[in-house]
Amino acid sequence: MKPEELLTEGEQLIDQYETEIARWKDGTWSSVLPPLNVVVTGLRLILQLHTRKKYEPAIIPTSCIKSLKEFSEKGRVGVILFIASGEHVAYWIPHRRHEEILQNLRTV
Repeated sequence: MKPEELLTEGEQLIDQYETEIARWKDGTWSSVLPPLNVVVTGLRLILQLHTRKKYEPAIIPTSCIKSLKEFSEKGRVGVILFIASGEHVAYWIPHRRHEEILQNLRTV
């Protein structure tokens, strides 16, 4: 789905990028496939898997994001989003845009 097709009326696209989920296991971060498309709006983060089978995207309202923390390993940069429910989501962010992406996440 195109990012514009995921937006509700009045919602504005802030950013969109492809990434991978990051998993902490045995003292190191690793990537989890399939790739993930992240759409950032002023109201929510929309996480959509890139698979042949179509899944409904995961929605995280920006009001539910308590904080975020940057991490890095082996030259890659990632972010952990801490959700109000006590859960967290970690994913890698494209290195060439990591400062811009982190700034966009901090402002929503």
